[in-house]
Amino acid sequence: MKKMHRLLDEIGRAETIAVLSHVPPDGDALGSMLAFVEALAVLGKPQARAFSAEVPGTYSFMPGIDRLESGWEGDAFDLAIIVDCADARLTGAFLPLYRGAKRTASLDHHMCNAGNGDLSFIDTTASSAAQVVLAFLGAARVELTKSMATNLYVGVSTDTGNFCFSNTNGRTFRDAAVLIEAGADHQTAVTQLYKRRSLIKTRLIGRAIQNLELLEGGRVALMVMDDPDFEALGTTELDFEGVVDYARDIEGVEVAALIRKIREGRCRVSLRSKFTADVNAVAQRLGGGGHERASGCSVGGTLQEARERLLFEIDKELRP
Repeated sequence: MKKMHRLLDEIGRAETIAVLSHVPPDGDALGSMLAFVEALAVLGKPQARAFSAEVPGTYSFMPGIDRLESGWEGDAFDLAIIVDCADARLTGAFLPLYRGAKRTASLDHHMCNAGNGDLSFIDTTASSAAQVVLAFLGAARVELTKSMATNLYVGVSTDTGNFCFSNTNGRTFRDAAVLIEAGADHQTAVTQLYKRRSLIKTRLIGRAIQNLELLEGGRVALMVMDDPDFEALGTTELDFEGVVDYARDIEGVEVAALIRKIREGRCRVSLRSKFTADVNAVAQRLGGGGHERASGCSVGGTLQEARERLLFEIDKELRP
């Protein structure tokens, strides 16, 4: 609570404030940013700005999404705040903005966040960064608007897999109830997030399933996708969100992984686990991180080299 009040003091002193998250953003990043920047206006900082890029069209329904800016120029900000971001480098092109700010702060829930900025508030018991933001709004005595509640609800819902992931707990449901009672548009969020999908993404899922291998006696499901797969389907980076979940959901699978080439000599890995395997530990050994049941990393080398390194680390994690 003391840190929350210290952040309030920092906000009170700042004339210019920027709010950032990882790029590309997910629902938790966007919901946390949008609710936070709206709350800053309530706290007397209507000039606060939120920055993001590569925003998936899935989230176009979120209130205030058009407030997000994709670029900036001018003097350094008095205060830059990152939310839902374990490492400031994940802000991509906005990293100079963050590092150039006079003061910096972070609100997050990732286990691998060692603390970003001059002031960091990391609550690893929260299922989502949206819940950390909700706690801050409570400490700041900001009354939730319908738009704040909807955006935070999107954050909670997406980071818990619509309340299906193992990070879902009693607090998750209590906070979700608070948001719905404050006017969160639950029905629109559910429809937009879980009941629609583009034809391109549907075809991408099909191609990924075609490429799927079962290893370790069926305990590991691996999808490997190369450039020709992307070109043939017309996919973008954003279409890959959630594809690995289809591998995880196979009966008997404990660890699922999707490896794809993002450029020459560099591959991106998405990891999921079902019951016991700690894929955050796997990702951290490969230079990434995230959550115990959902994580990711970027690996140097060819697809084959990335595959070998990944399977070696997964094997270590699955050993008794």
